[in-house]
Order: sequence, then C-alpha cells, then structure tokens
Amino acid sequence: IWFPGSMGQLYSFNTENSKLELFKLNPKFINAQRRVAYTFIYLDSKKRLWLGQKNMGVLIFDTKTKEQKIFNQANCSWLPSNCVFGICEDDSDLFWLATREGLMSTSSLWDYSFEESHLPIVVSDKLSYCVKSVIIDLAGYVWFGTRDYGLFRYNAINDEVASYSLSPNSSPVSVGNLDNLYLDEKNHLWFSSLNDVYKIDISNELVNEFNRFPLVSTYSNWHQINDFTHSKSGNIWIATKGGGISILFNREERFNNSDFQTGIKDLFGFSIKALTFGIDNRLWALTAEQGVMVFKSNGKYLSKLSSFIN
Repeated sequence: IWFPGSMGQLYSFNTENSKLELFKLNPKFINAQRRVAYTFIYLDSKKRLWLGQKNMGVLIFDTKTKEQKIFNQANCSWLPSNCVFGICEDDSDLFWLATREGLMSTSSLWDYSFEESHLPIVVSDKLSYCVKSVIIDLAGYVWFGTRDYGLFRYNAINDEVASYSLSPNSSPVSVGNLDNLYLDEKNHLWFSSLNDVYKIDISNELVNEFNRFPLVSTYSNWHQINDFTHSKSGNIWIATKGGGISILFNREERFNNSDFQTGIKDLFGFSIKALTFGIDNRLWALTAEQGVMVFKSNGKYLSKLSSFIN
C-alpha cells in the first residue's frame, strides 16, 4: 500500500509483513514551503508511482529503483497545465492526463527526452475543457468528467467525442463537477454530481440508462466525493469530504453511512481522501484527521498506522 504524506513524504506498507517504509521526495520537486496538495496517486504497469501536485505538475517515483523525476511546464512546454487532476494508462502504453486545460495523451514520460519535439496532444474543442477525471473502459474508450460541462466519452480510433445525459430529454450531465470516475468489476461506470451518485452500464454500446443513488447524511458538505472502491462482495464504498465513508450494499438503493453495527459511525465528520482494498480484503482509508486507518470489509475499525503519518 502506497500513500503520500502532506509534508513531502512517501510511505509504503507491506501488508504481508507489516513493514512500513518512509521515502523522502526531492524538495526540488515539491512545494516544500507548504503542505503538499496532491491531486492523485497512480501506479502504472511499470510499477512507477505518478503523483499529481496542484500547480506543480507530475512527480514520478520508480518503486523499484527509487529514482524520481518531475514533469511540469518548465521542462515540458507541451504540457497543457501544471495542474493535473488524474491519469490512466491504456493497453497501448499511452497515458491519458486530465488537466485544467484539457485532456491529453502521451507515451511514457519517464523515457522522454526533453530535446525531442513535443509529444502528441489530443486536439478537440471538448477535450480542451477543464478535465477533472479520466478512465479507460474495457473496450478502450476514454471517459472523462469535466468542470461544468459534464460527462464525455472519447473514441481515439476515429477521434469522436460523445456527451451523455441523465435522461433522453435532458442536457448533458453538467449539474456539477465530475471529479471522480470509477469502473467496477462489472463494467459499470460510477460518478458523483452534487448530492447524488450515478451508475451507468457501459457494456452496451448504446448507453441510455442512468441509475441514481441518493447519499444519506446529516452533513451538508459531504457530497464532495474523493474516491470510489469496491469489495470482493460487490459493495461500493465511497470516500467523502466531511462525511466519512459511505457504503452501497448489494441490492440496496441508496448509500448509507449510519450503520451502527459496522463502526462507520465513528467516522462522521471525517474527510476521507482515498480508499482501497488490500489483497487481504482489508479496507485502507487515508484520512485528513487521523492519517491511515484500517477496517475490516464489513466496516469494523481495526487499527491506525503510526500517528506520525499525516
């Protein structure tokens, strides 16, 4: 399990032997004068970690060699923006970056020579929106959520962009920022907008049905969703700002974070930055208040990593 610290640290925790390691990031590659604002962390197929930093570009950390590199507009003039919100890798080893100035694709930055000509950037009017999230589905389509303009799907083969609506008679999904897209094991695409979470089945070429799942909370500001994940049993878990963790159990119609039997109630008021399930089926939560917390798959609190982790 890899997770960044707010003061320029990078931690790894081995779930098999419980070994915790600390790595210092190069102070030249981060804003060492203040708490580092990470926008995402992503592990690619070469076991390299990509860490997005607000207005600082992308830092790449090789987990094998521990080498570090930084990419921003100072050394990559072709990068549309220093604010990168997300990234994903497709089957052809292309990386897709969601930036404040649009969606772009590039080959591996790690092997990039700065003396070469600029790398290819996707050119399209809609792709120049402020893109907040990006994901690749099983068919190779690139889905991206934008600020104010909603949900889109990009077909890189024929350079076609399609927008998607909540209903056949409505405008494109644009009722809020689509900060997070998540693809589950059933090829369902999940995203959040305002106080609701939506699911669409993208296994069908003709996407025409959106399933809406209201969020249940007494907190007025917790509708900001920071992350999605799912358990082996198929339950969907979401990390919220100010409302802790919420769960959509199988066959239920709304998310719930008030299940007193699971211990999730203990997280009311917490801001959860990220969620993931380990190979041991334990849930790992990166929180703003308590560092890294560990739960059973039913939500029962297990432990917290050392308090110095923040």
